Amino acid sequence: MTTVPMSMVEAVARAVERLSRPGIDGWGLRVSGGMEATGELIDLSEHVGCTSDTCAHVSHDPAAPRRRWVPRSGRIVELGSDEEPGEVIVRWFAHLGDDGSVRYIRLDEPRFFHAAAQYVTSVPDWALARLAQGAAV
Repeated sequence: MTTVPMSMVEAVARAVERLSRPGIDGWGLRVSGGMEATGELIDLSEHVGCTSDTCAHVSHDPAAPRRRWVPRSGRIVELGSDEEPGEVIVRWFAHLGDDGSVRYIRLDEPRFFHAAAQYVTSVPDWALARLAQGAAV
């Protein structure tokens, strides 16, 4: 019988804990608009996508891991999503701070390109109105 070193057992437990934290996911996710300072990006998977050295990646982005942005404090509430022209899924979130603050986030997920999230000043009324129906809370 092989014994697994305790240091490896502890490393596995830390990895599982980090990967189970809630946040915003996307393929090759990039964040901007201040999100870099208020959270961290965690790689959730191995690289997925085109890995060809001869591809110029004109019609698609190169391989990247699925990533998750996790806020350092507060919590994330998903408000809703919509599909825009060009096969782009737009997802809206609220980052609820521990201090009672609210910052809104727009996540763009193009079909063949890396996802991008940023803080925005407003969200569509329909996304906020869903909260009154209890759909997103």
